[in-house]
Amino acid sequence: MHSIVHALHSFSLVSVTSIGGALFLQLHPLVQAWSHDMAHSSHHFKEMAIQTLTCCYGEKAFLLYQHILPHLLEILGQAGVQYLHVNTLMPASDILYDQGHYHRAAELLEIALEKTRKSGYESTLELRVTEKLAHAYQGEEKWKEAEKLYLEVLEQRRSQLGMKHPDAIEAAAHLASTYYSQGR
Repeated sequence: MHSIVHALHSFSLVSVTSIGGALFLQLHPLVQAWSHDMAHSSHHFKEMAIQTLTCCYGEKAFLLYQHILPHLLEILGQAGVQYLHVNTLMPASDILYDQGHYHRAAELLEIALEKTRKSGYESTLELRVTEKLAHAYQGEEKWKEAEKLYLEVLEQRRSQLGMKHPDAIEAAAHLASTYYSQGR
């Protein structure tokens, strides 16, 4: 990565700026135009662009993703998200959720859940997708949908891990939060 940035910098196609302790790459308008044109060209390029935008995601990168969010939303708007891999959909949905785009995160997670259920992915992945989708529904205040999914997660966690396992207790807490939000 450093050698690529150095080469681009030597041609004045990219500059590096530090803002609040974080490094930002500023792309020359020609590079921006090229990447925009490429984003309209192929499904594989769009998926690769989404993977690139989401690869550094973590709690410490929240401010960075405020800047990246418009680009991610643009590419997702162009991409046929139903063709994206589950491992591409998941981090994109995390970013959208953390930035308050619960509905868009839920759309991606619904596709991811459908893919995991149809293709026979490992049950732990399906369970993670189910839980994330429940969180997104809760963010949208879709309490009944969240409740249904949280119940699934709780049943799976209790049967796989036992009632006293921290993950099962956390699943019960999420369900309780949903009940509380419904006044139950």
